Amino acid sequence: MAKVGSIKADRLLDVFKNFFKKQYLIEEGDYGLQVIDDSVRIESPQFVIVSNPPPPVPDPDIFVMDMNWTGGVAPKSRQTATLDMTFGFKHPEAISRDFNARIITVPASTPLTINVPEGKIAAAKSGNRVTVTSNPFSLDNSGSYSFTCSVDDQNQVKETVETNNTFSKVLMVGEDVYDVTLDRFFLEPLSSTVRKGGEFTFSLVADAGGNPTTLCNKVIGLNSGEITPLPCQFVFPAMKEGQNVMITFIPILEVQIGFLSFLNYAANLGNVVWSKHLDVNPTGMGDIMEYDILHETAHYKLHGKMTVTRKRTE
Repeated sequence: MAKVGSIKADRLLDVFKNFFKKQYLIEEGDYGLQVIDDSVRIESPQFVIVSNPPPPVPDPDIFVMDMNWTGGVAPKSRQTATLDMTFGFKHPEAISRDFNARIITVPASTPLTINVPEGKIAAAKSGNRVTVTSNPFSLDNSGSYSFTCSVDDQNQVKETVETNNTFSKVLMVGEDVYDVTLDRFFLEPLSSTVRKGGEFTFSLVADAGGNPTTLCNKVIGLNSGEITPLPCQFVFPAMKEGQNVMITFIPILEVQIGFLSFLNYAANLGNVVWSKHLDVNPTGMGDIMEYDILHETAHYKLHGKMTVTRKRTE
């Protein structure tokens, strides 16, 4: 200090402090100084204490990475379901509170709010992502829905980027439809007229939902005193809950009197109508359900089977 003066020495110390502390982040510790002034070496008994405090944690960033139906299976309309939302993060350790995400749909439905709690945010520190499941909800109609999720739409968390908080995806809402098969018809004789058997003409007319009317017309021999199969089958695909299935049976029996054929006459045994309404969930807990077709008159019983097979559309 005697050689350079106290003022110059203080300036030199400031220069070196700036060198150590600001321009180069060297390890913390105490450092002595040696200054070369032309050919003269000046040693300082003072130490420069270098302290490197950790840099401040950057603001976080939150964004939506994906959304899917829980389990990967699209629900049908009016069926309760949940969504799995995957959120991505940068610096989740800087988030000190929970936040919400809001989901709206087109076509419109009741908006959803998903809360991401602090425990889920803490879990995101390992992989910078976390999946949260929504509360159960349902949609009234089948088809495609555009889901839009806005994360932290109330700006409860200060983020580095506020323009990536919205994510949209189209998801399908399915519908259960039912293939209906009508078959295994047979006639059980009851009256003495029918028990005698003979030439038998019949028509089975089937109507189902919006499908075209289908006819099955046959002339067969009616077994004497025994059941007689009626070889008809009807298949109606993609029927919906609330639709009706109806069978009309028109039987005519050629009645023989003695040995003179010209005395024979056609006996109308009486038309019958059987119908079935496809209730909600007509296959119950399974995918296939069988129903008996049965109608009784004074002359005969009409038997058959209606098989309903569930199919999911998406």
